[in-house]
Amino acid sequence: MAWLQPVIEHYEQEGLKSEAEQLQLMAAEKGKNISQDLRQYSVKVEVKQEELEALVEKLIGRDDLNSALGKIAGYFIPKANHARELLERLRTDAPLLSMIPIDVVAKDGHTTARINSLDEDPDGRLHKQLAETVGFYQPFLAHTLLKLRERYSPTTDNILDFLCQSPLFVGHRDGLLREGLVAYAQEDFIKGSTC
Repeated sequence: MAWLQPVIEHYEQEGLKSEAEQLQLMAAEKGKNISQDLRQYSVKVEVKQEELEALVEKLIGRDDLNSALGKIAGYFIPKANHARELLERLRTDAPLLSMIPIDVVAKDGHTTARINSLDEDPDGRLHKQLAETVGFYQPFLAHTLLKLRERYSPTTDNILDFLCQSPLFVGHRDGLLREGLVAYAQEDFIKGSTC
């Protein structure tokens, strides 16, 4: 699938529209079974429960809700500079991986996006790395927020007060932000993620 898309694009550039359409149909047919062709690789990471609880305690403390929220935000917001350093290490430790474009493939097999090599698309690679970092830390963040809710029982207004200190949320106290927080508090995570 990955090598067909550039061929299709080249056919189109050369004015070979019918050949490009034929190849597009062939790619779509091949894509129907892509999930069977893909291999999954995983790495086991062990986290000791006492280390996790020590981290949670350090973040949420016993001071006050705003202090805890600030520490959590500071810890879990991915750092662009760290991601850039990781990508630079990739360039030296695994140069081939930094040169190969990454295709984002939908369940039906068609390519929805392409992230070029690290040299050609440093911003795309940076955004991908930041998204992977967020995904990695998500279970730890969820656990930390659960412990925060148990200790402080924050209300939607408490959270809004904290968020509205940021220029990102000034003037957005009501509307989607409030609805998303209410949905989260009610554990309606589907609605909360769409707000």
